[in-house]
Amino acid sequence: MEYLRQDEQMLLYLFGYHGIGGVIGSICHGTQLLISAGLVKWKKVSGYYSIKDDIINAGGEFVDAPFVTDGRIICSPHYRFLGQWMREVIRVVKENHDRS
Repeated sequence: MEYLRQDEQMLLYLFGYHGIGGVIGSICHGTQLLISAGLVKWKKVSGYYSIKDDIINAGGEFVDAPFVTDGRIICSPHYRFLGQWMREVIRVVKENHDRS
């Protein structure tokens, strides 16, 4: 993740994808990518407990839950919640698709 979050093209893509209505699912340290793309400010998000301060310092609200949905961003802190998180990602993608 440390290398991906330094890739300017990746960050621009992620920011742009979200900007055009894309749904983003993030798990564990994937939230670091959202932070670097500028997508965490004013959002409720989750991530691995060791990046709680990073989330808060980026202007986000850290939530300790199996998954957290804020708009079109769905985060989970750990792979042990993969099933719950994936069901939520699918629900939000379907909901978004039905609106378009």
